[in-house]
Parts: sequence; C-alpha cells; structure tokens
Amino acid sequence: MNVAMVMMLLAALFGGAVWALYIKDEIRKQRKGQSNALYIAAIMGIGIIVHLICAMSYRGFDTDMNCFISWSDRIFKNGIGNFYIGGGFHDYPPGYVYVMYLLGAGKKLFNLTEGGVLWLWMKLPSIIADMVGGWLVYRLAKRRFSDAVAAAFAGFLVLNPAIIMNSSTWGQVDSILALFCLLAVYCTAERKFIPAFFWFAAGVLIKPQAAFFAPIIIFGLIDDLFIREKFTSASFLRLFIYIGSAATAVAVMFITFMPFGSTPIEGIQTIIGQYLETLGEYNYATVNAFNMYAAFGLNWKPLTTFTSVIGYGMYAVVIAGSAFMFFRSKNPSRHYLAAFVLVLGIFM
Repeated sequence: MNVAMVMMLLAALFGGAVWALYIKDEIRKQRKGQSNALYIAAIMGIGIIVHLICAMSYRGFDTDMNCFISWSDRIFKNGIGNFYIGGGFHDYPPGYVYVMYLLGAGKKLFNLTEGGVLWLWMKLPSIIADMVGGWLVYRLAKRRFSDAVAAAFAGFLVLNPAIIMNSSTWGQVDSILALFCLLAVYCTAERKFIPAFFWFAAGVLIKPQAAFFAPIIIFGLIDDLFIREKFTSASFLRLFIYIGSAATAVAVMFITFMPFGSTPIEGIQTIIGQYLETLGEYNYATVNAFNMYAAFGLNWKPLTTFTSVIGYGMYAVVIAGSAFMFFRSKNPSRHYLAAFVLVLGIFM
C-alpha cells in the first residue's frame, strides 16, 4: 500500500505542477499550435507505468477481489449459463460476467496464482478503460487547445489519484462503466444517437447506475428533433429511426441475457430478476459514499418511506436542474456539463 500511496502523491504533484506552470495560462490563449504526438505518448506511457506499479503492489479491496477471482474461476469452469443459477452470492449484471469469463480463461491459460501478476490481470480491464478514457479526453481537448494542453487534460484522468486508487489499487470496475457512459455522452453531443444507444446499453450491462445518464441522451434527442430546427417530415423519419435503433439496442441486451438459463426465455427472466434483486440488496440511504446522507449520519441506515420520498424528490430536482442548464446554454460543451451536474447531484 505504501508504494501505491507514493504513486498517488506523485501523480497529484505532477498534475498540480502541470496546471500551475503551463495549462492555466495556455487555456486563456486557447491556441492550437503545431501537432506533436510526443506529449500524449509521454502522458499515456507514464500513466500505464503508474497503473501497472499500483496494480501489482497492492492486492485490492479484499472482499471484491475475492469475489472477482472466485467468480472468474467458477464462470470459466462451469460456464456462463450456470453463474446465477449455481447458488452463492452474485450481485453483478451480465456485462461484467462475460469479462470475468475471459479473465478466468486467461488465469487458467497462464496458470496465474496469487501474487502481483494475478492482481494485475484481474485489474487489466479497468486499466484499459482508464487509458481509453484518457485518449478520448485528449481527442476532445485537441479541438480547442494545443497538443500539450490536450495531453495534460488526458493526464488529469489517467494520473488522477482517485482513479488510480479506485481501479489499479482497489481493483474496482467503475472505470469501465464510466468509459461507456462517457462514450454515450460523447456520441450524443456529436448527434450520433444510434451508437449512443448502444454505448448506453453496454453501460447498463456493466452496472445499472449507467441509467443515471439516460436524461442526457433524452435532452440531446429533444434538442435535435424539436429545438435545433422545426419538426418536419425529415425529423419524423429521424425519430422513427432513433426509436428503432433504441429498440435494437434493448434487443441486443436481451440477447446477451439468453445464455444465462437453460432456455433463452429462462435466461432473460434470470437476468431481469438479478437486476431487481441487486437493486433491492442495498435498501439503505447510502452505503460508504462521501455524500450528504453520510454527512447526516445515514450511512447504512435502512430506507424509510420518508427518506425514499426525499431521495426521489432530490432526483427530480437534480434532473430538472441539469435540464435547465442544458437547454438554457448555447455552449458546445453543455452535454458534458449537464452530465457532470446530473451525476454529481445524484451521488451527493
């Protein structure tokens, strides 16, 4: 853990220095300058090294790592279809079950046993997601800033101490969920709604919390169909295509459910039941989250009718606030700003 903490500190110091010495003034200039791929190559290289060191230096959060290791073994040995019906504790949706099957296959193929290499192998999907997310941030930032500044923004993701702690040190899979949600918001901002539906569906397959980003896609659709221009016969055709594409994304999700039962219908029923069971397992105001409920001493406190009403009421307020920000703003970054306000507000 000491190595991991040192790497966290170095990453934080690096980010602060880059901001103070270069980015802060460069943002004011907003110049693009000449292209130079060395900046992003250096950032990604440093990021990969830091993630690898932290992944191999600390096993991770024991409860979850024990689950992931045992689940991957069981899935590969018994097959995907027996995971949920084979008994035992399992609170993950099917998306990551497929990933764990590949992890189990690799663990068997390379004969990985307890130690740094196994820890790295189990955390590799999250590390890859962090790196892809950093690259996407770089590509977006390049539209307005120089390569150096864009690479530094990518560095704030791949070298973010909180992200490194979450994925490479603790071994959590939130980075995969975050990447799919970011891709869904990105495609929505680019008016590429069909891939946005599929990235969103992939996020829901990983964790149901991806559903929090659904309002952003809805905002984008309303803006594209009804606000940006008059609703015409062409708009109606686009609406029809969007509905069909969204239905196809849902159908693909259901197809991925089918292997989890002795028949396709049983598989679908099993996964729907799993989602409902997972959502019902954490019937508390908050669970170890650094938010307002925890600040008022409600961590692990069972939900009551009153707290449930307050919670849903706050959801409505946050969604309304993000909608107001989105539709009032003309900023091209409003999709990302609204998504930020939405998920931060819901978390808090």
